Amino acid sequence: VIEDSAIAANMRHREKTLSAEMRSSLADLRDDEVAILSAAALLPPDEVPFPWLQTLLCELETEFHALGRLERHRGRWPRIVRKLSGRRLLTLGDETQLGRIHRLHAAHVAPLVPASVRSAVVTHLVTLIESVARDEVSPSWTFRVLAEALLMNLEDNNQLANAVNNGAFLRRVRDYVGGDIPDRLSLAMLAACETSARESHDPDDQLRLVVALNNAGRTIQFNDPDHAARLFSRAQNVCESNAKVGPKDHRWGRLWSISINNHAAVIETSDPTRALDLYKYDRDLAIERAAARPTDRVAQLDAWLSLNSYGRALGDIDPSGALEEFTLGLALIEELESLEPSGVRPGRDVSLSLSNVAGILEHRDPHRARTLYLRDIEIIRELWQSQPGNLQAARDYSMSLSDFGRILRHIDPTQATSFLRGSLAIREDLVKQQPSNRRARRDLMVVLNALGRVVERVDPTEAGELFERALAIAEELAISDPSDLYAQRELAVALNNVVRMRSEISSVDSINIRVRILDITQSLAVAQPSSIRANRDLAAALSNLGHAIRFNDPPSALDYWQQDLKISESLSSRVPEDLELRREHAVSLVNVARALTESQPQRAQILGQRAVGIFQHLADLQPDDSQAARDLELVRQLPKLFTDGGVCRGPVIQ
Repeated sequence: VIEDSAIAANMRHREKTLSAEMRSSLADLRDDEVAILSAAALLPPDEVPFPWLQTLLCELETEFHALGRLERHRGRWPRIVRKLSGRRLLTLGDETQLGRIHRLHAAHVAPLVPASVRSAVVTHLVTLIESVARDEVSPSWTFRVLAEALLMNLEDNNQLANAVNNGAFLRRVRDYVGGDIPDRLSLAMLAACETSARESHDPDDQLRLVVALNNAGRTIQFNDPDHAARLFSRAQNVCESNAKVGPKDHRWGRLWSISINNHAAVIETSDPTRALDLYKYDRDLAIERAAARPTDRVAQLDAWLSLNSYGRALGDIDPSGALEEFTLGLALIEELESLEPSGVRPGRDVSLSLSNVAGILEHRDPHRARTLYLRDIEIIRELWQSQPGNLQAARDYSMSLSDFGRILRHIDPTQATSFLRGSLAIREDLVKQQPSNRRARRDLMVVLNALGRVVERVDPTEAGELFERALAIAEELAISDPSDLYAQRELAVALNNVVRMRSEISSVDSINIRVRILDITQSLAVAQPSSIRANRDLAAALSNLGHAIRFNDPPSALDYWQQDLKISESLSSRVPEDLELRREHAVSLVNVARALTESQPQRAQILGQRAVGIFQHLADLQPDDSQAARDLELVRQLPKLFTDGGVCRGPVIQ
């Protein structure tokens, strides 16, 4: 306690000393010098932008009777900087355009800032917000410094709050600024809008509140999805009540639809069934609005967004239906881009549609999927290169690289590895810039697994290291949010990859991990009975556990394989166009045939022949796919792989 008191006393003494020094330093400053120092006190102390201060000096020129014309002002700026820096009131920072003001100096000056200077600073910040929203800002530090300056000045300032409540601006901040700054800024903006809405009965204030709820929710959704879901739900309620009161005001209908879409997106990983219902409702509302307003570009873009959102949610239940939605969306956005290519996100929307269509075609028409992915990469690479420092552009490019690398895995492993390594490098950098961002860590985990699968045949040691890194992330994500079904699934995927590569693991430990994977996949299949992915994962877990115990407990292995066959056969019949589902069905047939060779040789032969037919057909459809060729070669050896005891000792098709 004594030590703490001494520290506090020293701090108070230092503050008094600095306060006295400040009074002495400020005593003979001219009006323009005081104005510049006052403006600096309203900006981030470690990053005071000199170009902003120069602009403010011009804007405040009429306040200083001695300044005269602009030509004379140009010689004053260097003199002001020399004087303030000579007194260590304003010093140079790490970057040439950024300076520093001591925090205690700023705290001393801030309460004394003249109203004219404070107003000029706010006006300049509003102008910068508008420039950022129009993508007219070049220095990358602008986004970070502007966001911090807004946080310092946003409280009790409706002019700033209304300016910040701009989706395009906040998206740019999210794109360029890491850490918790975007979250803090959006929540501060929301608090200001809530205050205005409570104190006013103006419908426009209610509209601004809904926009603020959606903007804040979109900003925080990856770090705090539960809070984001509550914000979107509030926005829906406000929109619904106001849409009934003022049905002729189309703004309420549009915001209602946007709020529904946002709400669906944030609950998609925890309640996919409810999310699908919301997406469908939003999709119908958006299509109705677009049909009623055929010349309204915003209404058409809303319809495109809703088609893609609903298609994405539908893809795991009805891929053919999803393909229809994505194809409609691609046609719509290509038409809009051809009519007005200078949209808010030129090229990116087309790229997203291309990727969505390719994702469905990946297991139906691989050649066309590769063509679409290549178009996607070309568009996204150009956007990424033209926007250095843009986190979203970097993520988009990493996604495109990963998608294309994944589809090349069995066609050109070397090229696939190159694309996936490029994606990995970007995602590692994104995690460094946003260490608390859940989505960034999830993206990194996914590409670690994807790269590991490609390199495991040529470098099992590296593959094992990649899988271990992915498992560490997967376990952290699954533990931190047990309601996230996607995180639980990725944990099962990571466990499966790791147990396959751990050469030193005992058979008992391997079986225990396989049982854990089966438990996870069973619970996910129960929670999502219509999900193709959840049922595929369950079938794979049954198959893998069967392989783990096939020598020690053949009857149980057969039981697991028969359960796997039942699921895979159902899925293959449900989506006959999916080549991967057909392959998994054939693998299941082989597993059961191998197990029945001695006890039911005729049935084993029938199942084996069915498998050979499927593998042959897949090889004919994919002549450049190494996996299809390898599968066919292995299955043709099936009759030769059994010992006298009836137990197959040959290679396993997985």
